[in-house]
Amino acid sequence: MGTLSEGLETNPLHYALFSDRLWTREDISVREWLGKYARQRYGFAPKAVVKALEVLSSSIYNPVRSQEGCTESIICARPSWNVRKASTWSSGERYYHLGDIVKAARGYLKAANDQPNLVKKETFRYDLVDVVRQALADAAFYQLQQVRSAFDSGDLAAYRKQVKRFLSLISDMDALLATDSQFLLGTWQKRALDWGDSRQEKALMDKSAKMLITTWIDQVPRSLNDYSNRQWAGLVSDFYLPRWKNFFEFQMDVLTGKKTRDAAHAAFMDKMVRDELAFAGNGKIYSAKPAGDTLAVANRVMNTHREMLDALSAEEKHSSGSPWELQQGSPLQFDVTDQVTASGTYTATFQWKNGPSALKIHSVRLYEGNREVAFDVHEGRTGVENKDNIYRLELKKYRTNLDSYILKAEVSGVSQGASKGEMVLKKLVD
Repeated sequence: MGTLSEGLETNPLHYALFSDRLWTREDISVREWLGKYARQRYGFAPKAVVKALEVLSSSIYNPVRSQEGCTESIICARPSWNVRKASTWSSGERYYHLGDIVKAARGYLKAANDQPNLVKKETFRYDLVDVVRQALADAAFYQLQQVRSAFDSGDLAAYRKQVKRFLSLISDMDALLATDSQFLLGTWQKRALDWGDSRQEKALMDKSAKMLITTWIDQVPRSLNDYSNRQWAGLVSDFYLPRWKNFFEFQMDVLTGKKTRDAAHAAFMDKMVRDELAFAGNGKIYSAKPAGDTLAVANRVMNTHREMLDALSAEEKHSSGSPWELQQGSPLQFDVTDQVTASGTYTATFQWKNGPSALKIHSVRLYEGNREVAFDVHEGRTGVENKDNIYRLELKKYRTNLDSYILKAEVSGVSQGASKGEMVLKKLVD
């Protein structure tokens, strides 16, 4: 038995457990194994680290089903309001909680602050950067929803504020990654440049190395775009961050009435494609030497985003939404009396979680008792990828008597088989 993987330079815990299992007849007690793993990897096993590993083992290391590829960061994805993953065929499902990753990151930070010599160990430093990076990457997914809510409400001030928070996650991630040589675009680039002898060969190696982790080939858009995405310092700051900045700037044109949604989308796509193609041939040389103190930067970024991480974790935990199953038939029906608390604009978001079929949504209607009071009719879809899966409901008058509020969605399956997900109803800020 063995493993043949496209990428082996990540996830050391996974491969260590896999390898140990090959030499063990009995089932491994993962809880006991984690303590041994920490001692082997770091020299000893701080309690805060072992607790962090236990959280990760029951969270991000415990997917609810098999999946091809990891749950990717949207930071590395081509921007859109409904983006959930970077590459074409990886999983977009988020089966673990942001709060668990934040808790694990804080556990590693506590151990490092209690015993700073730990950070001098290459293995510990790598894992500290990796888990804090993961917290920032996952936070971006939920922060994008805050940006979208501000956009939907038409509040320019709130939009700018939420965009700034989102972009700061990316900038701080790049600063953190820059502190360890294994998270540098320059490390990858140097290896490629070393294969070239002449100036022309080095230029070719440089362009090829950058192309592989961005557009893959010298044409975009293609299905392989961002197939080999990487969260590396330099790539994050010079490739992913500008894409998101441009996206938000073109969406600002929609808010201010300078462009229609279609025009803004077309202009953004045109600029994005040109920028993506230009990156591989930009000739920029990135440093292969780390910059900054890992512990200091990790402390700074976690403290900077403390309130955001706490708020997003709490919202994720307490507003997970109402579950649905495709086999229930149409219409799907939800009692939303507790969520509808005043007149105004509400959004109903349908999110697929698992199962063989995606869900098509044809219409969403809100009822006050038996009386229809709001509706949105358009074709939407939620599956591995989402399209127009958010429905706006304008409730002009709120009743405070005993009438219940019921949401009904006319739906159908894209293919045969059951699937499950959730519907989240939110009131937009006035």
